Amino acid sequence: MAPGVMERLDPVPPEERTWGVFGFARLWVAMNINPLTLVLGSGLLNMGLSPGGVVGAAAAGAAVTLASLVANAWAGCQTGAPFPVYARAAFGTEGAKLVALVRGLVAIAYLGLQTWVGTLLLYYSVATAAPSILDSPRVSEYLNCAQLGIFVGFLLLHLLVLEMGMHRLGPLLKVTTVMEVGGLVGLVVMALLDAPPRESFAAMAQLGTGEAGAAAVVFPWGNGVNAMVSTWSTLVLNIVDLSRFSKSQRAQVVGQALGFPVSFVLMVACGMLVAASNFVKTGAVVWDLAPILYGHPPGFAIPVGVCMMVGVLDVNVVANMVSPGNDIANLWPEKITYRWGARLSLALSALCLPWRIFASPDSFIHVFLGGYALLTGAMFGVMAWDYHVLRCRRLDVAGLYAMKPGGMYRGWGGFNLKAWAALGAAAAVLVPGFCASVGVAGIPRGLRALYDVSWFASAVLGVAFFEAGVLALGAWNRAGRYTAIPGARPASGAAGSPGEIEVVNHGHAAPGASHSAKAAKEL
Repeated sequence: MAPGVMERLDPVPPEERTWGVFGFARLWVAMNINPLTLVLGSGLLNMGLSPGGVVGAAAAGAAVTLASLVANAWAGCQTGAPFPVYARAAFGTEGAKLVALVRGLVAIAYLGLQTWVGTLLLYYSVATAAPSILDSPRVSEYLNCAQLGIFVGFLLLHLLVLEMGMHRLGPLLKVTTVMEVGGLVGLVVMALLDAPPRESFAAMAQLGTGEAGAAAVVFPWGNGVNAMVSTWSTLVLNIVDLSRFSKSQRAQVVGQALGFPVSFVLMVACGMLVAASNFVKTGAVVWDLAPILYGHPPGFAIPVGVCMMVGVLDVNVVANMVSPGNDIANLWPEKITYRWGARLSLALSALCLPWRIFASPDSFIHVFLGGYALLTGAMFGVMAWDYHVLRCRRLDVAGLYAMKPGGMYRGWGGFNLKAWAALGAAAAVLVPGFCASVGVAGIPRGLRALYDVSWFASAVLGVAFFEAGVLALGAWNRAGRYTAIPGARPASGAAGSPGEIEVVNHGHAAPGASHSAKAAKEL
């Protein structure tokens, strides 16, 4: 990968698309080996879902997530364009900026949350050698001075990686993946030594009969599947930021299929095992896992904590810094660079108060994951329907970069009103359920049950409202949808290269179809 290429909004040229099957598989293994994936298993177990229910939810969620990743990655591999540019096709040239900003804000919240999880890992592991930090003066009910210092230091470590340059991400991943695997092996060994496997499995069943969050959750297993999908629903949207470096569609499809589902389900299962073994050993119900390190020798706890913290760094850099950096830069590309966008993302992540989000499994899984999924689900539904169904997987790459009035993807005043109406309507249906999750009484059971599967409901409603708008307004009627000329190829000659794709608007010339490659510079 050439220096700076991930930091640009330009299409990635074919010669710089170098990621193969192994690259995608390794990337997903590295990103799944992180503490928040472990917490999904232990958190749902503590919320009352049975061990079999948690594993089943993880498997179902992994299958849905993989299908969504592959579907949205297709456009990135085809066009080489990043998410803020690809989103223009569905939401309009100006509307895409808001979509990217919303997705970026969620990523910023996740950036802060992941950083807080890494902070807790280092805090409790260091406490094994310096227990006095546990008595640090408190900043708030959820935070003390030592934790705040580690949190700020960890953010600065992210900044150091950013200043190194994204082109060094590949070599960094090779090193950090080894460290992550070592940390995971250490956690599993710890769990097996703390309690015999048979006793841990029995403890899982005991923990899985809890009632935490039961008053708010109507459909526990559906909520579990929803949490699994929601965890990666932000990266589902901007997977094009990574797939645009793919050598081929086969590389991204096979690579993600090999790397994502198995590693994800195994990590969720490991989270249950660690929580259950600690319950057998201490009798304490712990769901966030980091405090468990405090009960072990420093020579073990510190290396494991550091290695797992590196897993957090991996996910943050790839999933929670690249996208918001591009999204913020896209708001004012003439003045804001990717690096300044990423720096601002790091600063804003601390304002999300991640220690409040991570205060309980219910606030993390039901409120946080379910809450933002009511937006990410509809965004995915609209984008996937627009690209795969309405446009038949055909995009004019030069047209995506044409920002002036008259561009084929500009929309009304820069907004595709049908897409925005669909997004707003889908989210509005689920807002009452979100209100119930934060304690508002009197919400009908049906709306609360719908919120339990907020990503799925949002995606289906988004597609339904979007298609209804297409049919009702007639802007893309059955005679006027853009489709590829039979047998058409990109103008540059290579399938999927960042050139111009022949399109036709049945019955009249397609607006913007004659855009030259110069339009790609109109940012």
